Amino acid sequence: MKKIQSWPGTMAALLLISMLATGCGSMSNRADAKFAEPAKMKKDEGYVVISTGTNYVDQFGAGVFLTIAPATAKYMQDELALLAVGSQVLKSDFSDHFGLLHAVKLKAGAYQYYQANLDLRRYAISVPNARFQVVAGQVTYLGEFFYTMSLKTRDRSDMRDNEQRDMSLLLQKNPGLAALPRIKNVVQYSGYVLKDGEHVVQAGSVE
Repeated sequence: MKKIQSWPGTMAALLLISMLATGCGSMSNRADAKFAEPAKMKKDEGYVVISTGTNYVDQFGAGVFLTIAPATAKYMQDELALLAVGSQVLKSDFSDHFGLLHAVKLKAGAYQYYQANLDLRRYAISVPNARFQVVAGQVTYLGEFFYTMSLKTRDRSDMRDNEQRDMSLLLQKNPGLAALPRIKNVVQYSGYVLKDGEHVVQAGSVE
């Protein structure tokens, strides 16, 4: 899978897209599971299926994203996918909250995901990440990444197991992808990705 453009370029492009969009649900999710083409998958490739959701949608249509990158990649470098978590310019896949079902094709190997925020008023000192494996010829289900914004307490994000709901939706969107062998791996944050690319393991966590 091709790497996406550098972080400053990616951020500028996403903000521009948000400002140009004229209405809610007016654009398509590039990582929508319906666009996946499992028939064109190479022998050393597999798919990651993950849903994202939030209780809050940024007024500019671009706020929190989930970044997927190689396990050894430095912070905001070598990104392979930026998955929208909250957006006014994308149509939600779910009726009870804003959420999207994504499918990303990757070569077999070790990867990480971490949260990225396009709010220019915020900056990261250290960012929690979680690591996972992609198996060739199979779908790895990572669960639902849910971002909760609160006016009373700190914002938080967590991974939830919504396999039954998400696989039912995947079957509707892309029967071919849903038919592939599947592994469930609802991983949680296990450390931090730093600017030097090191992965610092939290006490009590499992690599």
